[in-house]
Amino acid sequence: MLDFRRSETHTQSTKPPETEAVRREWHLDDRIGPVATAFAAVAWVVFTWISVAVQPAPADPAAAPDTLALLISTVWTMLLFASIAGIGLRQRWGLMTTFAGGALMIGASLYCYATGHTGIWLATQFVAGAGLAATGAVLARNA
Repeated sequence: MLDFRRSETHTQSTKPPETEAVRREWHLDDRIGPVATAFAAVAWVVFTWISVAVQPAPADPAAAPDTLALLISTVWTMLLFASIAGIGLRQRWGLMTTFAGGALMIGASLYCYATGHTGIWLATQFVAGAGLAATGAVLARNA
């Protein structure tokens, strides 16, 4: 006859117990420290300045931007103001909007590439967006 009972060694869990340090929960309204606040503020200034500083003059200044470009620009500006408010209040959601602003900058770079823009400005905007997104993500996780 076959024995389908489990032995004691198979029923014990080998998973280590979770500690408080491993399973630290955070919320969007958590306060962040002054160092994270300063890093986030400097990241917005530096990465935005880098992106704008290398922007070339438009080929046709009279051409109206398309709807998607206006939408991206409007949402990015709203994220900038939301980040200013969140960082000023020293709340974690300010760091998450910093991440979102960087991610949108990356998306804008990809949109520029899809519409035929190339060159150092496109690469610089992509890297600046990645830097801003990484700054927001790392600070939000560790602040």
